[in-house]
Amino acid sequence: STNDDGTPSVESASSGAKFYIDMANCDDSHKNCTTVQIYAGFTTTKKLTLDQVNDWNSKHRFATLYLDKDQDPWVEMDVNFEGGLPRANFEDSLGVWFALLSDVQALANP
Repeated sequence: STNDDGTPSVESASSGAKFYIDMANCDDSHKNCTTVQIYAGFTTTKKLTLDQVNDWNSKHRFATLYLDKDQDPWVEMDVNFEGGLPRANFEDSLGVWFALLSDVQALANP
C-alpha cells in the first residue's frame, strides 16, 4: 500500500506480531527509495518501565525501543539502501528484525 504522502508501505507479521515497512528518502515519484524503516507497536496490560526500555536499548544495536504516550512499547529499525543493497544483505537485515521483534514481544508480554 502507500502512506498518506504516497510513499510505498508494507504491512506484515511475524510470530503473531504485526509490523510495517515504510519506504523513505524516495524521489518525487515515490520511487527509488534509499532507506526503509521497519516498526511495530504493542499494546500491553503490564506497562514497561523506562529502566526496562533503557536496558533493552543498551543491549540491542540495530533497533530502538521507546514508549508511546500510552506507555506502550514501539520498536524501530532503519535499513539503508543508498548505493544498492544485495538481496542477501536485506534478507539478513530482516532476520535481525525478526530476532529483535521476538525480543520485544517477550519483554512486552512476559
